Amino acid sequence: YSAGGMIALDYARSGASIAGVILCSALLKTAAPGMDTRIKAPVLILQGTQDQVSPMETINSVIAEMDAAGNDVRFELYSQTHHAFDNPEAGTDPAARLVYSSRSAHRARYAIANFISEAAGRAKNS
Repeated sequence: YSAGGMIALDYARSGASIAGVILCSALLKTAAPGMDTRIKAPVLILQGTQDQVSPMETINSVIAEMDAAGNDVRFELYSQTHHAFDNPEAGTDPAARLVYSSRSAHRARYAIANFISEAAGRAKNS
């Protein structure tokens, strides 16, 4: 989540041997210049289209980076959804920077459960 998602993505970019990476409402950034952006593990990124911390311009740059590197990445974008959409303590004021969305939080939990199930299946079969 948030800065933790950025750290997890950079760790995956480092070539770490991991089963998968999940970023939910992450503080996204593209890789540092010259950094190898190939990621060995599947990646799931869940973001809101109204996220002011990681705006669509940044999300699109990360998508382009992941595509260019040939990474196995699944992006889910939630419309009308802000940063911290999975945190009920964020409140529901759409003018705020952090806004909870029960609909998007539910969808994200479902996507995460499916992703983990897939990763567990791959690990079991390898």
